[in-house]
Order: sequence, then structure tokens, then C-alpha cells
Amino acid sequence: MISPEEKERVVQATDFVSLVGETVMLHEKSSGDFWGRCPFHEERTESFHVAADRGLFYCFGCGAKGDVIDYVKRRENLEFVDALRYLADRAHIELHESAGGASGPGRGRIVACLEEAQRHFARLLLKTRDAAGQCQKARDYLSKRSLGREVALRWGLGFSVGRGDLTNHLRSKGFTTREIVAADLGAEGPHGLRDRFYDRVMFPIRDAAGAVIGFGGRVIDDSLPKYLNSRDSSIWHKRKNLYALDRAKGSITATGRVVIVEGYTDAIAMHEAGITNTVAILGTALTADHLKLLSRFRPREIVSLLDGDEAGQRAAEKIVALVGQTRAKLLCVVLPEGKDPAEYLEAEGAQAMMGRLSEASDLVLFVLLRRLREAEGASVGKRAKILDDVCGILAPLVNEPLALSSYASLVADAFSLDEEQVRARIREAARQQALAPRPRSDFDAVPGGDAIDAPAEEPGEPLPDLSRMGAAERSRILSERELLATLASRPEAFSRASGRIRGLSWADPRHGRIAEALLAHASSSAKERLAAARAVDAFAPQILAASELDRRGGRWGEAEAIFLVDQVELQSLSQELRRASSALHAAEISGDDARIQELMAAAQTLRARIAQLEGSVRSWNDHGE
Repeated sequence: MISPEEKERVVQATDFVSLVGETVMLHEKSSGDFWGRCPFHEERTESFHVAADRGLFYCFGCGAKGDVIDYVKRRENLEFVDALRYLADRAHIELHESAGGASGPGRGRIVACLEEAQRHFARLLLKTRDAAGQCQKARDYLSKRSLGREVALRWGLGFSVGRGDLTNHLRSKGFTTREIVAADLGAEGPHGLRDRFYDRVMFPIRDAAGAVIGFGGRVIDDSLPKYLNSRDSSIWHKRKNLYALDRAKGSITATGRVVIVEGYTDAIAMHEAGITNTVAILGTALTADHLKLLSRFRPREIVSLLDGDEAGQRAAEKIVALVGQTRAKLLCVVLPEGKDPAEYLEAEGAQAMMGRLSEASDLVLFVLLRRLREAEGASVGKRAKILDDVCGILAPLVNEPLALSSYASLVADAFSLDEEQVRARIREAARQQALAPRPRSDFDAVPGGDAIDAPAEEPGEPLPDLSRMGAAERSRILSERELLATLASRPEAFSRASGRIRGLSWADPRHGRIAEALLAHASSSAKERLAAARAVDAFAPQILAASELDRRGGRWGEAEAIFLVDQVELQSLSQELRRASSALHAAEISGDDARIQELMAAAQTLRARIAQLEGSVRSWNDHGE
């Protein structure tokens, strides 16, 4: 357990601006007030605000907010304690963790133990000649898989003899039993401490910064289990880490694309072939945490390179369930003849692999077509089951109408249904998926207003689950709520913008109704404004309280109000432009010249207004307080 005093010592030792400045170009607008482009979502304007004097950050675009620890948790994909340890290591502070909680050796000692183990394993593989010949067998095993000495050196591969060899070595280097067990390099038994890995080729697993955080061990014979990974620990989790990310991150950022494979040797083979934007999952399916980790490097495309067997194709269905959890486009490549990536590279070469990757298919479409083929000639009952499954697969796209349209059309054709019937089924599937209980909101006051009681019941349309929305839609909802919360607390700042607010196209129609109620009661008391808003929607109190911006100071005036209106209108028009571009593409395919001209004119008008709004937002960021 880490005491509050220890936490405060670490926070005080951290230069927040310097920390953020490692990945974000910040500009100081006034003393202690910094702005930049948000590291957590794609944007062209600087809506990410760091209040250095208060140690807080807030993004007007995506709603990310918190203190320095929250920032590290989000940026580094860490839990609270690990984020605190990260900052302590950065500030060269040794944390004193009490034995009363779920504590253990510090991150620094665990990493040092793992790093020493990696060096020991590498020496055994590359230099040792043991009586049993196991080290030579390990070298032969790797050589047969095109992982010779030079590759082993580059990737830090090694061999674990076991039988106390590693634990004895680590103790000789000063590591305690507690540290060795915490690193999952040894386990305590009735006969004392024993090695966790033995007779295995060892693949060191590193975090994005290059520190060893675990191992994967592969047998060199037919023993089971074939692969043995380090157990999840305080510093690594297989559902949150990716193999070779430390080597791939630069290439991912440069190319805007990441390739995901399923094994260590596949990842190494891809890198050795020059395809250096490749990472591997670690004994689990691709998870939302993996996508969150990858989002730090802003990939526009995520390509799953699937084995050509049935298991590889089933894996595609698991990945497609994550479609609503990333802004990147999900693509896939299925290799022929049941080959894995390493086998394909050895047989066909790097150029053939790059050709395959250049023809990557839309993942959702791949899965959808595969399931629709199963429906051909199936019984009525089986077809009904497949239809339900397909609608469940498409449910995460329910808030992305443009993306959903073409898929719904395919399903409708396959099952001889109207497209609207399919959409209704998809909406129902999304509703069922969202039925998991959510905690009741604890917001009970409008900023700057009077406290109110939450409604005894929650009639009407419930608030949307933001975690199931696409990033663009989620960002719009958050910006609209920020505008409404400010309008509720400081209506006088919007006196000249009331007409624009009434003319906005809202992502959530209830927001328009709440805005109209607030504008109609702008001269009333805060309590009366809240009552008016609550009269049009029972969830208005939660919506209006969904902000932590400080509006008590005098700086929340007309300029700030206009900025918020500009942000909402900009996001709304950007969505309209995306719709128009999609419709234009469809019109070009169909050859509808009249429709093409109409859409081109509409798009031109939208672009002009978007450019004007972007200039206004940029000007506020450059010159506003």
C-alpha cells in the first residue's frame, strides 16, 4: 500500500508540463495555461488544456480529464499504483510500500530482476555447452525456424535450463526470494524456491519503453504446454501488452498502420523481413486494452494477419466485436493453405507478404460475408440464428450510420428483408448488449446552481452508453454536454449566440430540447432553469452536471461561450461532410450525374463553413486566455 504522503511526494516532484511535453507540443497562452493537440484522439485544433498551476488537464474534444496520475494511467495504459510507480521511477524516487495492502517489490526491482534473467538466458543460449546438450538443441530448434545467432542476439532470445539454475544465479546477484517470485521467475514449494521455466527457449517480453516485463517460453520438444507465459503481475498483463511494440511503435506512427500477428516467431519473422510495424498478441485474443495501447501511436489502420486455418478465421469474429472501440479502420488478411506468417514468409518471401498486406480486406465485411455464406441453403431455424448473430456483430456500429448502411443492405439482400427491418434488428441487438447494469450517476447539482434531488424513477429514453459509441460520436456528445452545462451556469455569456444554438444540429435530440428550455429561462434563477430543463427530460440534471470546468471565475465570458458553440457546430458539420462524402462515393459508383453535382455543391459549402469555424477555434486557442 502506498501512503497519501508518498503519492503527494511523487506528484509534487513531477513537472506536469514537461511530462505532457514528451508527446504533445504545448503552447503557453497565459501564465501556467498550456494548450496543445490532444494525445488521446485525432484533432486538428488545439483543444487539450493543461492548467499547470492546478495540476489538471482537460480536453474539450474528447472529454479526457484528470490530474497527473490520471494522465499517466491513460497515456501508458496503467492502473493507479503502476502509474504512481512510473512517475516515481521518472522522478528517481524510491517508494516505500507498506506490507498491509496488495503490495510487493517496487517496479524497478522487478524489472531489474527480469533484465538480469534475460541476460542469463541469452548467455546460456549463445555461449554454453552443457553436458546434456540441451542448449545446443535449443540453438538447433531456433536455426530450423530461421532464428539463428544474429537474430537471437537482436531479439535477446535465450534458453532456460531450469532446476534451480536461474534462481541460484539471481540470488547471487542480490535478488531476494520475494523479488524473484514477484517477477514470476521462481515459485516456492515444499523443497524451497524452484525455477518457473525449464528446458524452454525464452522470448523476453518488453513494454513500449523497452523494459523487460515478462517472458514467453517455448518447449523444444513435444511437451505440453507448448508455450508458457509469465503470469500477470503488477507490471505486465497479457491482455494489455503486445510483443515487439517497443520495436514497432516508430514504424506504426510513421506509416499509420499496425499489423497484428498471433505469436512471437511470427512477429520476429515479420520484422526480419522488413515489415517493422508488426506486433503480436500474447496468448489471448485482441482486446479493447490492446486497442487503447495502440491508440497512443495513432494508427489509421489495424490489420489482423490471420492464420489460414479455421481457428484464424474464427479469431476474426472476436476482433470485429471491438469495431466500436477504435477510430482506426479494422482490416484483415487471411493467409492461404493454413500457413502462419513465419511459414508464409519462408515459402513466398517478403514481397509476397507485402502484396498480401496491401490487399487487406475490411474486417467487418470479411466476417459478414463469411456468415452470410453459411446462411445459403441452411434451414429456416439455422438462418434465423445466423441473422441474429450477424445483427449482434453489427450492433457496435449502431451509432455509425454511414458505416452501417452498406452492411445492413447486404444482410437485407441475403435474407430477403427490407433494410429498415435489418436496422431495427441491429438496434435491438445493440439495446440488448447495453442492458448490463450501470451505476446511477452521482451528479446532483448544476455547476453554479442549486442542489437538486435525483428523480425517483428514470422515465423516458435512458442516457446513451458512451463506451459503446464510436469515437467521433462520443466526442460530439461530450462537447454538447459541455456547452449545455455552461449555458445552464452562465447563460448571460450566450446572449449573442442564442440564435446559433437554436440552429445547431444536435447529435442527441434531447440536447436540443434542453438547450431551448435553458434559453427560454435565461433570465430566471439557476433553480428555475434546472426545473425547466428537467421538465423536458428527466435526465437533464445528469447531463448538465457532466462537467468539471471551473466557471466561477470571471474569465468565463462571451469569448469562451462562442468557442464552445464553435466546437459543437464544427463537429456537427464535420459529421455532415463525412455523410456527404459517403453519399458522393455511392453516387459516383452508380453514375448518377445530377446527384453527384448536388452533393459536390453541398460538400463545397460545408467545407467553406468548416474552414471558417476552424479558423475561429484556432484564433481562440492562439489568443484566448
